[in-house]
Amino acid sequence: MSKFGVKFNTEQIEIWKERYIDYNTLKNFIKEQCGMKVNPQPDIENQPVKMNKSELIKSFVTQLDKELKKVYLFFVQTERELYIKINSRLHIKKEYYTFDDGRIENEFNELIEIAQFTTNLTKYIHDNIFAMEKLLEKFDKKFRNYNTNLANSYIIAKLEMKNSDLLYIFQFKIIDEVSTLLEEISEELLDFYKRKNNNGKGDLNQNLLNNQGVSLDSITNKANQIKAVIDNIEGYYKSLQKQYRAWTRILKLKEYAASNPGLTTSEQKEINTS
Repeated sequence: MSKFGVKFNTEQIEIWKERYIDYNTLKNFIKEQCGMKVNPQPDIENQPVKMNKSELIKSFVTQLDKELKKVYLFFVQTERELYIKINSRLHIKKEYYTFDDGRIENEFNELIEIAQFTTNLTKYIHDNIFAMEKLLEKFDKKFRNYNTNLANSYIIAKLEMKNSDLLYIFQFKIIDEVSTLLEEISEELLDFYKRKNNNGKGDLNQNLLNNQGVSLDSITNKANQIKAVIDNIEGYYKSLQKQYRAWTRILKLKEYAASNPGLTTSEQKEINTS
């Protein structure tokens, strides 16, 4: 198995394993079709027959569409769960003024859990998008004699569809919103904790904190945990946005070529190989 395949399979979130693109099955389909003879042995029953170009592309794209739809449906379902989780914290935020230090600590724990859930969802999308890209590249490499260029044409076709599953995933609206809200809520809660335990002389009453068993260091550490998780989310997000920009650039070049039929051979070649 390729390095990417091993990494993709071993780093999957355990409880979501069945929701990932079936990378191995699609990779094996490519491998089997690539190594299959055009004329199978007549004495072997039920032997798979090597597909022609149109059959091969149709079969592969159909399988990949099915896997991408699975990712899309799971993303939509999990997106709703995430909305419910973050909205519950926004509602509770109105009650912060009633919180003692114990409830403040518990609220930070809830925020950390949401932040980790958001990271898992972002990584899930990130890994599946790149698995899709790797499969398309592998298909083009193995069947280079067909000059399919699916790595571009498949993605572009998806981006050109107004309501496509891939385009919806790339909007990533929920991830951006939740990351911003988590950071704002965490900062507000930490600020409230500090003001609540201030002794009026500009510093915290450490005796009070120690008596309640919740120190400033403990609360600050939890706030920093949330910041660290948000940094991870932003890392995955930036990686996906970089890929999305690359694909939209190709789409714009194709549109430009279509509206400018007088392009030189070198210009046309540059667009076709983008």
